[in-house]
Amino acid sequence: MKKNKSICVILGMGIALLLVSTVPLVSSVARGSSSSLSTMQDTSLKIHFFGSLRQFLLPAAGYGIENIGDETAYNVTATFTVEGGLSGLIHFSDTTELGGIIPEYTSGTTYVRAVDGFGGVTVTVSVIASNAESLERTAQGLQIGFRTIIFG
Repeated sequence: MKKNKSICVILGMGIALLLVSTVPLVSSVARGSSSSLSTMQDTSLKIHFFGSLRQFLLPAAGYGIENIGDETAYNVTATFTVEGGLSGLIHFSDTTELGGIIPEYTSGTTYVRAVDGFGGVTVTVSVIASNAESLERTAQGLQIGFRTIIFG
């Protein structure tokens, strides 16, 4: 009987010691400020182009912004530009506010029959977000009527 009582006392003291030792850890995490937490965020974005070949020859062009980080990207704004063509006659630009993009998701825009012309074009997407680095991606393409074929 004495042996069972001493085991219960030792076990109880071990549990109490474990609880007391974890309280400082919990309270120190709770004291973190929002500014220090925002610098630890890992938000990373990646740009994808969509052209006529990737969209089964539909007369469209566009882009997708993928969040490859661990945190939601906030206030994401993207500018899509297509310039060039024969005699430099193609000038298309549009800015879209995409809002927030959660991790592992893609948000973007497709422009159907928005760009028209013939010849080589330069396609650019510029992206800014409130908690991620700004980025820009440029690719060459070929405009055939309303179809934008993007190489890249």
